[in-house]
Amino acid sequence: MKNKSVKELRLLYVAPRYHTNQVPVMRGFHKYNCQVMFMAQYEGVGEVHDNVDFRLMKKSLLSKLIFKVVEKKYGPSHAEGIKARLFLPAFFHTLRTIKGFNPDLVVYRERYPATLAVYLICKMLGIRKNILYVQQPIYDNEYMGGGFKNSLKKLLFPKVTFSPILFHGKKRSKEEKSDLYFVPLVVEGKDSALMAERTYFEDGVIRFLDIGKYRDYKNHFFLIDAFDGLKKKISLAGVKLTIIGQVSNCNEEAYFEKLKTYIAEKELQDVIEVRKGIPYEEMDALYRKHDVLLLPSTYESAGMVIPEAMEKGLCVVTSIYCGLGSYLEEYDCGYTFPLNDTRKLEEIIMSLMVDGDLIRQKGRESVKAVQEHLLFENYLEKLSELTEAEFDYSLFSE
Repeated sequence: MKNKSVKELRLLYVAPRYHTNQVPVMRGFHKYNCQVMFMAQYEGVGEVHDNVDFRLMKKSLLSKLIFKVVEKKYGPSHAEGIKARLFLPAFFHTLRTIKGFNPDLVVYRERYPATLAVYLICKMLGIRKNILYVQQPIYDNEYMGGGFKNSLKKLLFPKVTFSPILFHGKKRSKEEKSDLYFVPLVVEGKDSALMAERTYFEDGVIRFLDIGKYRDYKNHFFLIDAFDGLKKKISLAGVKLTIIGQVSNCNEEAYFEKLKTYIAEKELQDVIEVRKGIPYEEMDALYRKHDVLLLPSTYESAGMVIPEAMEKGLCVVTSIYCGLGSYLEEYDCGYTFPLNDTRKLEEIIMSLMVDGDLIRQKGRESVKAVQEHLLFENYLEKLSELTEAEFDYSLFSE
């Protein structure tokens, strides 16, 4: 971005919620004097809305009726996902909000009914620069293939689409590319020089960290099994694992208690600590106290903790089912593993325990990758390439 100045843009983002992975983006736009409105269906636990005009969309009467049925039929965790997919905003309230803001550019998260409703309103208002943000792999030509259903989606929703995910799951090659644009998920890159020279193994202990809600897909029990397997092969003296995650409803509380019991049954309570979530503002300090991030999720479309941990110089180890794990392979700065069984994960953890220099090396490579590829300026460059190609509109002033 040398010798480039950013236009003072008015941007509208539309999504089910204001995910923490959008915080660096919003702070980046604010730094360049852009105005951002973020319209969300609901507010998540511990959200921080600095540097953005955050608005909760008003529910339509139909959504209110549907939600009452969903909440009676399903538990809170399951109901949350259903409501996100079925939410419809109040039409005239949404129209007045968007008309009053008059955005230059609109970015929508996924193909939901709410996306369709807001997209139609924007078209009515003559707003033509509409972009869809998904978390599907760039290198997968099966994305949105043929068939009536997919053809209908292409017709009804914005055609211009970007993703921050290079590949996901067992497909780990660049041989097949979709028509998705690549725009990375980014971090703020704070204290980069300090992180490049950070120390590891405080008090001679290797500290592993696992971050994720206390829900089945986060696969925390798989990680416990891996440490149980390691215990039978090597001493775990000098090793600590902290698992930390959100507990915001009765289902997550039950999972949390079950996990603690399982750790005790495996006699790993001296090695593994489980904790409830901490505020977003305290995450930096949490990362700095640890050396390795372990992420065993069965499905994580992105996994923002990956670049966050990279920024803080951690060695990152993640399952191939975490979308941003593709950055570890792309920039050669971490490890990925399958979920067939725990053996590959055990092998990686053991190698890190035996040779701590691997942790330092991958941690420093992670910091370098962030500085070169995963800052807001990278996001802005890629987004501008998209808008220039599709709308003949640069985000930069000449």
